[in-house]
Amino acid sequence: MEHVLGWPGLRSEYSRLAPHDGVAVTKPGQIGVVFTGHRDVAYRASGRTRRNDIAPGAATITAEEPVSWFRVAEPTDAVEIYPDPQLVHNVAVQHGLAGVSPRTVIGERDGVVLAVASRLRQVHLANAYLSDVASSELAHAIIRQLLIRYGGADPRAFLAPGRLSAARVDQVSQYIDAHLSDPLDIPLLASVTQLSPYHFARTFRAATGMAPHAFVTARRMMRARIILERTAASVEEAAGMVGYRHIGHFRRAFVLEHGVRPSELRAEHRKIRPVEITPAP
Repeated sequence: MEHVLGWPGLRSEYSRLAPHDGVAVTKPGQIGVVFTGHRDVAYRASGRTRRNDIAPGAATITAEEPVSWFRVAEPTDAVEIYPDPQLVHNVAVQHGLAGVSPRTVIGERDGVVLAVASRLRQVHLANAYLSDVASSELAHAIIRQLLIRYGGADPRAFLAPGRLSAARVDQVSQYIDAHLSDPLDIPLLASVTQLSPYHFARTFRAATGMAPHAFVTARRMMRARIILERTAASVEEAAGMVGYRHIGHFRRAFVLEHGVRPSELRAEHRKIRPVEITPAP
């Protein structure tokens, strides 16, 4: 299954693919997030072949040369983002960063990229409308991150007063992933960034294009999907492992996020060999 959407400033593709033993290629200029992750996957980038685990939700940035992937052993649930090259150039020039270009990076934990990809995944699954303003916010968030984190640009070129830095977004993302089974609220997440709850909620959304509560729900539902696909846990156990005490609330959130009931997913993947799921560090 592949679904392609485009707006001014970026294009995105959502894919849900079966395991394969062939070769898949990610194209130059792509930012990819594999929500389900991969274990012991082989890939070739920058002239070298390597094998690594790719953590669920990790980002891969493909710069000027394609990346080839071999023997993907798990189902793939992924979003690929293609910022408009002309917009990337214009933003770089506007901030005095002409000539800055991103480098290829495989399996990077990146809270900003994860949040943008999570929002786009929701849009694809719901076949929803994304306004020109909303798409512009996402495009500029991803371009800022490309130029700063993967192009080496000085963050001060973009960090206007009141904006949440990418480093703080990473801190929040990592905290959430490590505490998905615990109660989470805005004051607690704000304390991670040492901001007031009001300023945290406003600046997190400005930096990522997602409200904090929506990001937490997306991460909980993706962890639940991985648990149901890769372990022998029941639906009730999976709900508890991602912080849901009421199974009805969990089922509704799961259907909204994935478009399928958790019991249906559990039955479909019952024969998959169980593995241990550990929280992200």
